[in-house]
Amino acid sequence: MEAGDPARAVPLFEQILSVQVRTQGGDHLDTLSTRNNLANAVMWAGGLGAGCRAVRADLDRPGAGAGPVPCRHVEHSQRSR
Repeated sequence: MEAGDPARAVPLFEQILSVQVRTQGGDHLDTLSTRNNLANAVMWAGGLGAGCRAVRADLDRPGAGAGPVPCRHVEHSQRSR
């Protein structure tokens, strides 16, 4: 991400996330931080809508506890285009 190539960062964050979920669990703070970094990379690589969908899919996963989260700012910005 810092090198300015978010599309290349996405699979790297996915690999890190896979290891963290397996070794630390899905709710560990480091795992959650990586999920956030992955969502940001997806957003920068594919636009706000893609990043929002990645966050929603993550929060909707079994055991997340947070439930679905609306991305009103993204939905609003897409309607106004």
